[in-house]
Amino acid sequence: MYKMLVLDVDGTLLDSQKLITCRNKAAIRKAIAAGVKVVISTGRSLSGITGYLKELDLIREDEYTISCSGAIIANNTNSKLLHGAFLTQEDISLICSAAEKSGFYLNAYTRDSLLVQEECYYNELDGHLNSLKKVRIDFSDVATDDIAKMNLFTEDEAVAAYFKQCFSDVDIPIDPAIYTRPAVPDSLLDSDRISKKLDSRFNVMKTTKYTFDLTRRDTSKGSSVKLLAEKLGIKREEIICIGDSENDKQMIEYAGLGVAMGNAYDNIKASADYVTLSNDQSGVAHVVDKFILRN
Repeated sequence: MYKMLVLDVDGTLLDSQKLITCRNKAAIRKAIAAGVKVVISTGRSLSGITGYLKELDLIREDEYTISCSGAIIANNTNSKLLHGAFLTQEDISLICSAAEKSGFYLNAYTRDSLLVQEECYYNELDGHLNSLKKVRIDFSDVATDDIAKMNLFTEDEAVAAYFKQCFSDVDIPIDPAIYTRPAVPDSLLDSDRISKKLDSRFNVMKTTKYTFDLTRRDTSKGSSVKLLAEKLGIKREEIICIGDSENDKQMIEYAGLGVAMGNAYDNIKASADYVTLSNDQSGVAHVVDKFILRN
C-alpha cells in the first residue's frame, strides 16, 4: 500500500497551460481522502506554488513541500523549516567563475528572494513564476548564507522567445536591446559537461532545454524525499514519485514506484519503473487511479 505521493510541478502536475487538470485535481483529492500524504517536490520556491497548494487544499501545518530542487523542505504554511542545504561562499564563487567563462547567465534562490546579476527575460520570468522579490546584486561580492540553489541558463532573443512560448500566460515583454553576447552553443548545454567544469562538486540538473539547477552535491529531490519520509515514518517501498526532467531523476530512482511522465526526457523514462501518460493527458491521475485507488 502506498502512503506517500510525491509530485513534480512543471511538466508533471501542471499541463502545458500551467494548470492542474480537473482529472488530476479529483484524483489527488481522492488519494488524500484515502490517507496518502501528497508532497509537492519542485525546482520552484515554495512561494511559487502556493496557488497550486491552495487548489489542492494542502496549505496546512502538517503538509510539506520540497522546493529549490531538494535544497529546502518546509511545511506548507512556511512556518517550519525541516531542512535547508545552503551553498557556501566558496560554492558561489566557483559557480560564478564557471558561468563567466562559459557565457552563462545565472541567478540564485534564497527562501524569499531571487538574486540576479543582470537583466534578462528569464530572470523576469523566474521572479514572476516564483512570486519572489528580485534583488540585483554582484555575485562576486555576495555576502549571504541562505542561497539554496543557483540557476545557470543561456539566453538571446530566440531563447527568450522559446521561454515566452512555454509560459504564454505570462505577459512579460522581450527587449532585444539587452542582448550583448551570443547564446551558449547547444553543444555546451549538457549537465555532465557543466558538472566536469565544476569538478563534480555540485548536483547539476538540466531542467529545460536552456536551464540548469545547481545544488550541493549531496542535495537532490531524492535525498529530500528520503529525509522527509524518514521523519514521517514512511518506508521507501510505500512511496510513489512522479516527474519529467533531470531534477526528478534521483527521486524517481529512490521511490518504491518511480514514474516518468509521457512527456519526460528519454533518460528519465529509462530510470523509471513505469511511464504514465503525458501532463496534457492527466498522467498523474492515471497513476493515482492505477496504483493507489486500484481502479
